[in-house]
Amino acid sequence: MGFRIALSSLTAILVLDSTAGSQESSQRDRLREANRRVLEAVEKELAKPESRPADINARAELLGRDPARIVAFVQKEIRFEPYPGLQRGPAGVLIAGSGNALDKSFLLMELLKAAGGEARMVKGSLPDERCLELVRSWLDAVNARPADRWKGPFGLGGLDRKRVEGSCREAGVAAEEVIRMLRAREKAEDAAWQDVRILAAREKDFLAGLLVGGRALPVAPMLQTLVLETRHHAWVQWKGKGAPGWTDVEACLAASPGIAPQGALDPATAADRLTLTLSLERKTGGKRETVEVLKREIAVHETLLDPVRFTIQPTEFRLPRPGEPYTAEDHYRQLGSAKEFVATVLTGDQASMMMVFDYEGNVSKPQLSAGKIGGSSGATAGKVAGLFENAREKEKGTLVRLWMDLGISREGNQPLFTQRREILEEGGRATWCPVLSWDFFLPVGEISEEFVRYIHRLFRVRNQDAVRSITSWAESKDHDIAQAAKARAVHYPVDLLTFSVARQAYAEQVSGASRNWLHFDRPNVFLSGRQAKLLEKQKDVCLCQGIDIVENGALVVTAGADAALDPEGAMALGAFDSVLEQSRVAAANPQEAAASAVTFFERARILGRPMRLLDARDPAPLLQAGLSKGDAEGIAARAPDRGFALIVTGMDPAHCGGSCAWWEFDRTTGRVLGRLSGGRGGSTTLLAPKQDLAEYAELLSQINNSVCLGKVVGALLVGKEAEAKDQAIDCITGMVKSEALDMAGLGVINFVRDLLDFGETAGWK
Repeated sequence: MGFRIALSSLTAILVLDSTAGSQESSQRDRLREANRRVLEAVEKELAKPESRPADINARAELLGRDPARIVAFVQKEIRFEPYPGLQRGPAGVLIAGSGNALDKSFLLMELLKAAGGEARMVKGSLPDERCLELVRSWLDAVNARPADRWKGPFGLGGLDRKRVEGSCREAGVAAEEVIRMLRAREKAEDAAWQDVRILAAREKDFLAGLLVGGRALPVAPMLQTLVLETRHHAWVQWKGKGAPGWTDVEACLAASPGIAPQGALDPATAADRLTLTLSLERKTGGKRETVEVLKREIAVHETLLDPVRFTIQPTEFRLPRPGEPYTAEDHYRQLGSAKEFVATVLTGDQASMMMVFDYEGNVSKPQLSAGKIGGSSGATAGKVAGLFENAREKEKGTLVRLWMDLGISREGNQPLFTQRREILEEGGRATWCPVLSWDFFLPVGEISEEFVRYIHRLFRVRNQDAVRSITSWAESKDHDIAQAAKARAVHYPVDLLTFSVARQAYAEQVSGASRNWLHFDRPNVFLSGRQAKLLEKQKDVCLCQGIDIVENGALVVTAGADAALDPEGAMALGAFDSVLEQSRVAAANPQEAAASAVTFFERARILGRPMRLLDARDPAPLLQAGLSKGDAEGIAARAPDRGFALIVTGMDPAHCGGSCAWWEFDRTTGRVLGRLSGGRGGSTTLLAPKQDLAEYAELLSQINNSVCLGKVVGALLVGKEAEAKDQAIDCITGMVKSEALDMAGLGVINFVRDLLDFGETAGWK
């Protein structure tokens, strides 16, 4: 629900005092100064341990690094919550304020290590009576929660006028105008929230009518299930400096249950894991073969602070230099003409894996060279000998298909979820190209509003600092490359973070009871990203933006006496998820209509198109209904014993959507998930080439992160410092443009958001 403010309208916001600049200063300079002061103050605030809710060392410092206080904190202030697996990790437990025995023990172990001792985890089987004791304590904590804890639209808090006024005074801006802007934004957000809730309720009733057929879903008691999940117990053994032996310390119980350890528990191997596997099929002569391009496995709990980004970018791509004429069409034309691509998995801001492939189906490790990342013979100029080697000699062939397999597994490689997402389908080269950027976010339990504000502040401060540092370096004659390399911009999918908070708020409002609880029996997988689509008639390329809950691992539980599973609530949550996907995508790009399962079924109802309810476990009727082989097999692979699919086919493809959509439904739990054909997401929209400059500048910076870094490093490795500087200037042009915009109109809303976020914790007087 953002809004634009022209530079000429800033006069009402800026105040002319000694801190904001003289009357002769330009509006832009005064805004720059105000923005700088806010960012500096936020940075100082972030240095305080109480401002870092997910930082283990900061928490240990707040507890005085005292083992007794640490144990008391984990036992008494971190709630026990029953769920299977090691999903959250120490940071996730701090953010959620709760965790099961495995995750709480993991947190306790890390805090005790931060206090200066040695610590390790062990596992055992807890007796049922102790399990029931823990589950009952969880039920009591749920029932004691305040009914109005999710205030404001989408679950985020409201406006605190006094705090905003104090922040504005310190920053040198007029509080009344800022508050007016924030009130307008809050009003728009509230209206959007109400629309989402109304549409979600309508879709839930539609699904109930077709999937349930007027019959009530069975309400299953969860108490025994939760007790079984609690049996897998863990605790910590630790010893302080100079201590003769190990001492058992409980993270969940007030006293040791007196059970014998059944062995050590290593979080590195016990944690739930996300696996990304990129594969291609190539045809050489009459023979077909499948080639694994790359495979990356990541602990789920590590993705909360360092979400996974997967990109496929052209190996050769040039950004304009400052002042050089360059249009959005030029940008897309380069994407459409690419023949060779680099696939990269990034965790946080670190590229953890890179591989190169081309339209002939060849796969190789990347060669770093001055001005290029590539695997072809044309990339040899300036090559660093022996740094990387090609995986094999190139053969003439044709790339037929390209896809990614996503998977979640538990300790012992127990599969919890798999899905195949088609990137290039056979025969689809005329419609899609491999260029894309996907962010994977796995929320672990509840996400606090405090953590949302922390992420906003942290990453905005870091990225502003990176822009300033690299710009200064590139413009300086006496530049320090080593110093500039430390100023790395950091990415975080805030849209998925706030999405997670919104569904938490909705889950408690489904039946109007605050006792509803989201139970994560397996990790959720959220995805946000862009993929390139070819438009042959226009001789152009567009990027399609999408948001998708790839795997909805949340069940709605009502914390009554037997912790009953609420299938109606789970169905309502599934409908809400799809509606929210659509609303968030539409809000991010209002020029184009969003396509999702919701819009497909709405159109089908209006046009009177048939809807088919099929057994989801058998791919044959799904194929006969018109689904692709990949989609039909994907539904069957994920289907539970009593799973159904409600399908609409034969629709005219809308923008980035496919020709059909479906709802997957589990009659046992009520869990539903809306999907579009082609495996490209839950809700998508076209990013038109004629975008405004702000969106365009964002694309310039985002689409080149991995490629540009390699160009600069490659030039440095061969001693071409001047060329490295030129490459850096190319790479940061989009960032510099973004900074100029940030100070000159569009950025006013970001600046105002900083004031609002910062006002909660800054303590300015």
